[in-house]
Amino acid sequence: MDGIAFLGLKLIGYIVVLTELNDVFQYLMGKFFGKRKIVPRISPNKTIAGCVGGIGLTIILSNLLGYFLLPFQNFLYFSLFGLFFGILGFWGDVLFSYLKRKAGVKDTGTLIPGHGGLLDRIDSLIFNAPLFYALIILLLGN
Repeated sequence: MDGIAFLGLKLIGYIVVLTELNDVFQYLMGKFFGKRKIVPRISPNKTIAGCVGGIGLTIILSNLLGYFLLPFQNFLYFSLFGLFFGILGFWGDVLFSYLKRKAGVKDTGTLIPGHGGLLDRIDSLIFNAPLFYALIILLLGN
C-alpha cells in the first residue's frame, strides 16, 4: 500500500474513532455528572456536563491519536479537530434526534440492537466528515 493510501486509512480511522468515542464520552460524562439538560425537548438525556466533558475528553484523545497517527505534529490542529468533532458531533446527534421526533420514530433501525439503529451510530459522523475533509485539504493540499 502506498503512502497516500495508508495516510487515507489513518485519517479515516482518526475521524471515526474520535467521533464515536466523543458520543461515548458525552454519554458517560452526562450519566455520571450531568444534571442540567441542554436540549430537553429534543433529546431529554443530553446534559451540559455530558456535552462539555465529552468535548474535553475528545480534545485530549484527538491529541493522543493525532500524535501517533498523523504526519503533521501540531497540538493546535489536533485540539481544534477535537473541539470541532465534539461540537459538530453533538449537534449532528441533536439534529437527527429532532428529525426522528418529528417523524414519530424511536429508532432508525434494528441492525444494531440497543443502539437505536445504524443512523444513530453515524449521525455525528455525517456532520464531522465534511468538515474534516475540508480541513485536511486546507492543511495538506491536494
